[in-house]
Amino acid sequence: MQPVIIKVFAREQTGKLNREHYNMTKIADVIDTLQSQKQSDCNLVVDGDLSVREAFEWMAKEDCDYIGIDIEGCENAVILSRQDLLDRLLAQLDTAQKKLARIDEQLQSSVTEQLELIGEGAESVVSCGGDILELAFANMAEGVVILDCSGAVQKANRPAKMLLGLNEQDDCRAVTEVMDGLGLRDLISASAPGSGVNCGQFRIRAVGQKMLQMTWTQMVDGSGVGRGYVVMLDDITNRMAADRAKTEFIAAISHELRTPLTSLQNAVSNILAGVTGKVGAKTRRYMHTMENDCRRFGDLINDLLDMAKLEAGSMPVNRCVMNLVTMTTDVINNFADQA
Repeated sequence: MQPVIIKVFAREQTGKLNREHYNMTKIADVIDTLQSQKQSDCNLVVDGDLSVREAFEWMAKEDCDYIGIDIEGCENAVILSRQDLLDRLLAQLDTAQKKLARIDEQLQSSVTEQLELIGEGAESVVSCGGDILELAFANMAEGVVILDCSGAVQKANRPAKMLLGLNEQDDCRAVTEVMDGLGLRDLISASAPGSGVNCGQFRIRAVGQKMLQMTWTQMVDGSGVGRGYVVMLDDITNRMAADRAKTEFIAAISHELRTPLTSLQNAVSNILAGVTGKVGAKTRRYMHTMENDCRRFGDLINDLLDMAKLEAGSMPVNRCVMNLVTMTTDVINNFADQA
């Protein structure tokens, strides 16, 4: 007797299961390798536009261990198990984190390169009044301010003045007043000879709700004598927005993973407890393995949520005395089965 295939499709904008209403990932988005199989291999076939959460709900409702994904362009449905679906969702999250990390690394590398170039050429800019250097300094995209050893502004290009809320016509005295108001002179005074401090970084909120990052470095000549300071101003408003978006994404996807995982864990616990009837020894071994995997994935999701809290600055720090021997023994016991 052929099994009855249940086909489920995502509803339109006014439907109860509207994907935008749930604001979740489509199930087709987490499938990286499409390997179609016969639909007779699975009793439950869903539309690729259905959300991941709804797919898990249908699997629980129809008591199916496998689900078929109807993908446009494929002759047969793509068959996935519960574990496959979780693995692909976690892989998509890991890929998104790596992309964000690469973007942040590129931004940091660009800033570092600019600082190195400015540090190497700052002495030439101060000592040489050539037209080419003056033109290059004035047309830099980044805000750059050059200070003398006392912290007074000697030069400031147009982007620096704009970022500080000044006009292009404002002189160095006006820029010095703004920098003093930010406490930069007091900050760099700590870089006295022998203090070991020759650079620093801090953030301020400027006009227009912009967040600026100021990075200052002491200029030292070939004899090791300080000749002043170079300060680089960078608008990091968009970068901070990207960091917030990354944190919100991690928190949202982790919460979406926790709900079906909790259902799986409860179902396995009920089966092992004999709620559904007597469980054979072989089945019990499989159930224990599944229970351990659910617990491991649950710990991973909790770690992701904790990381999101840490990046958002809302993670409470609980300081307490720990027994290192006991803690190490517990860790070894937890991973003994996986060794």
